[in-house]
Formats: sequence, C-alpha cells, structure tokens
Amino acid sequence: MTTIDRYLLQHYAKVLIVLFISFSGLYVIVDFCNNFDEFLSYGKRQSGGIAGVIAIYYGPRMLQLFDQLAGLLAMLSAMFVITVISRSNELTALMAAGIGPARVLKPLLFASLFVAVLGVANREFGLPQVRDSLSHNAQDLGGRPAANALPDTTFALTY
Repeated sequence: MTTIDRYLLQHYAKVLIVLFISFSGLYVIVDFCNNFDEFLSYGKRQSGGIAGVIAIYYGPRMLQLFDQLAGLLAMLSAMFVITVISRSNELTALMAAGIGPARVLKPLLFASLFVAVLGVANREFGLPQVRDSLSHNAQDLGGRPAANALPDTTFALTY
C-alpha cells in the first residue's frame, strides 16, 4: 500500500463516516419528531429517562439503516473522493506523475468492496441479534411482546 492509497482511503473513510452520520441524524430527527409523544410518555416511566429510551430505540435501527444505505454510502463516498481530488487538481498531478486513473480507482474500489462486506456481515450477524427490538415500533415500546420478524413476500413469485 502506497502513500497515495492511504491518502485516498483516508478521504474515503472520512466521507463515509460523515455521510452515515448525516443520513442517520436526519432519520433520527424526523422519526423522533413524529413519535415525540410516545418517547416522552415512555421516558417518564423508565429509569433512564428519555435519553435512555432514545438510545435503546434507535441503536438497533442504526444497524438497519446501515443495511439499507451501505451500497449508496459506498458509491457516494467513492464519487465524492474522485470529485474532490479532480477539482483540487490532485488527479492531474497524479496523472502527470504517471499514475493512471485505474490505479487511482483501485483503492476506492477495494474500500467499496469492504463496505459491501460490512453490509453482508451486518445483515448476517448484527441484524439477527436485534430483530426483537426492530419488531417494535414507537407506539408499542413497553407494550406487547415482540412479534416474529417475517420476510417481506410482497414481490414473491407465484407459480
């Protein structure tokens, strides 16, 4: 791994983290505003207060959100890094140094592949651990027991 690879991967990781925090923050704010009354009433009954309820409710949902956004995050991060190095003329300098565009894309493609593998690992190991928490919505936080998480068969083929 060369210095250029580490530089590109560092930019990629920063952009990936900022994008995930931005998307998850937007999701939490919108969902929290929609369910504020439920969180407030349940937070008064719990010892941790409303902050504890928010952490318990949105923690597992961050895994679900990463599952849904992993591909988009990987693509946007790679595109943003290429755009930034092109706009700041770093790509021109790299090409003038004899480093081709395919060589510049190589670490970004491997990083995107790594994000895809993280998404698969999350789907196979992370989400099954929190499926009971994900089966509750904000209206039944302290209510009925968890329902079975069933796959979506809306688009199933019928013979």
